[in-house]
Amino acid sequence: LLAPNVLPSLWNSDTICLTDLRNYFSGSFTARVLVDNYEEPVRIPKVDDPVIIGAVQEAVKNGLLWLTDGPASLLDEEVPTGYPTESSVLQAPPDPIPPLDIIPDNLPNAWSDNASTALTVASALSSVRGKTLPWVTVRRAIDDALKMRLVERGEDSGPWPCEFPEASKVTLQIPSQVVPPVEPPVPPPPPVAPGTLVAQAELRPDEI
Repeated sequence: LLAPNVLPSLWNSDTICLTDLRNYFSGSFTARVLVDNYEEPVRIPKVDDPVIIGAVQEAVKNGLLWLTDGPASLLDEEVPTGYPTESSVLQAPPDPIPPLDIIPDNLPNAWSDNASTALTVASALSSVRGKTLPWVTVRRAIDDALKMRLVERGEDSGPWPCEFPEASKVTLQIPSQVVPPVEPPVPPPPPVAPGTLVAQAELRPDEI
């Protein structure tokens, strides 16, 4: 119910906070619900504060809401005790990050000599977007880039996938150019005996 555009009159902007939820579920808030071609007032029932906080924690854990609070950025994970706070901001989850967005040409601040770490990539992406991105979003982008072989793990890299505390141990690098193997020369055709007829044609599979 707390996801954007589900409850009437709850989301009037791209973000809400704990105070907005408390006011909405105070028992005195009246929402405007569109019925056919007119709006009908609906009184929102009162909800106790522990229930509101528990619902926010579940919504963040299930990936329905993205919580930011200073350096904290939580999505699709357990919410630590004490969150949400009065300064927590709730919003819709960020859009997925295309794998090409993390390569050196598109994210130069994250790379040095074609090498980086998962933590550096996360910091650079957050800087570009102006918000501390949740780790799950960055991890999916890196994972997709690894699958597409846009990047590869370094020889001294820590295990992947990992949680945010181990992100600094995951080293990334741009794959080196693979030199294709040299094909052996095609041997010349055997000499044709006198009186032998020879023909050559390219056939489609259905002609064989």
